[in-house]
This record gives sequence, C-alpha cells and structure tokens, in this order.
Amino acid sequence: MKRCFLVCLFMCGLIPQLLAQNSFNFDTASDVDIKDLIYYISWLQAEKTSSVSTVVARAMEIYPAASGPLSRLPDVSSDDLNGDGVADIKDLIFMIAWMQAEKISDFTVVENRALEIWNGVGSLSKLPGTPIGDSTVPVTITGIQVDP
Repeated sequence: MKRCFLVCLFMCGLIPQLLAQNSFNFDTASDVDIKDLIYYISWLQAEKTSSVSTVVARAMEIYPAASGPLSRLPDVSSDDLNGDGVADIKDLIFMIAWMQAEKISDFTVVENRALEIWNGVGSLSKLPGTPIGDSTVPVTITGIQVDP
C-alpha cells in the first residue's frame, strides 16, 4: 500500500510538467491561454531573461492573474511558430492571431489574421499548443515523421 501511495505521489508530481509540454504553454495549466501570452510578452520585455521570477513578476504587473507557477520559459526550439530560428515578436503575432481566430487549427486562417496585424510576420510553421519534442510514433510503422 505504501509503495502504491509513493508511485501515485510521484506521478502526480510529474503531471504539471507533462501538461506544459506544448508550444506556448509555459505554466502548469493544460491549455494555452491568455496567461501564456502574457508570460511570453513578459519574457520579451525582460530581454529573454532566464529568470522565472523576473518573468512572473513582470507578468503580474501586466495581468495579475498571471502569477505562475511556470513550468518552463520560452525558447526557440519550442516556441518558434514561424520557423525562422528566433523566438520573437513575429511568434507573438501568430499567437495573438491564433487566439483571435478562436484557436482554430487552420493555418491559412491564422496566417491571414497575423498578416492583418503585421505584414512582415512571415509564414506559420506550427500552431501554439503543438506538442514539443520528438515523436514517440515510430516512422517505420506510420510512414510519417511527426517531428523532423
């Protein structure tokens, strides 16, 4: 019984980290929302700091409900929505466009909305909420490589 309790406790501790493993999901919530947008803005305003406390403090100044905790900070490999190798304002524009388009999964709709906001945004390579990391689906079985 004690072993089962320890296993359950361990798994519950991992759940917040597992839930945040999507692009533009920085907190322990299971979905990408306005707070994640605020965390990204705060990170940009703090000159892409590596300090979680600095990002949360700035986020709370903008939107008090964005009080953390954060499971990760933005980074290029996870949050580069336009595939240009940089996490910047262009990715923020795509995030805003996606939220304004009611989190639709249609790339064309999101790209068109982003272009209405700022013409220099480029093209969308992935949506906010896209799972981060390598696929666990073997290419030999599906014939499709999910994450190149």
